[in-house]
Amino acid sequence: KTDTHWTTLGALTYLSRFLKEEIDDNFSFDYWNNKTKVLEKLRTGDLGAKINFDDELIKETTIDPTDNTNIKQLYGNNVRNNGAARVFQSTNYLYDKKILFLHDSFGTWCFDFLPLLFSKVVTIHTPHFDVNFISSFKFDIVIFMQAERFLVKCPSNHKYYAELIAKTEQQQLQKNTFYD
Repeated sequence: KTDTHWTTLGALTYLSRFLKEEIDDNFSFDYWNNKTKVLEKLRTGDLGAKINFDDELIKETTIDPTDNTNIKQLYGNNVRNNGAARVFQSTNYLYDKKILFLHDSFGTWCFDFLPLLFSKVVTIHTPHFDVNFISSFKFDIVIFMQAERFLVKCPSNHKYYAELIAKTEQQQLQKNTFYD
């Protein structure tokens, strides 16, 4: 009740629909049946945490640990929200494709599942396009998923991911000190 963001089931539903519509007419949600399991967890939720509500019991879909062993995170800058960047590589994927996943906080629910689908996944929390970055790395697929506050901004093609990521990493380092 107090979670304002997607759940993992919502992310799987989105990814399944995207795959069926854009990548593979034959993709079925059943693909996830032997790749995931459902756990009951206590969770406050995004809104609940802000208004001091107690945890509530929810069902969360997670990757079956046996599938997770073939996924390696090559890079992660530990930045929260805008400027966060991660690179995943998988040896147990469905499609041998390199994707760029541009997202807002709703997209973080997709992270665990993307490497089960694609061989290489780059995720960047940003509402902007860096045309040079996209061209340089020759991504097979670019997913631009914005669902919340970034929608009020006009995306820019004049932002550069390397600068954005370096700046946010530096800000994060300055913010997180022993005394904070």
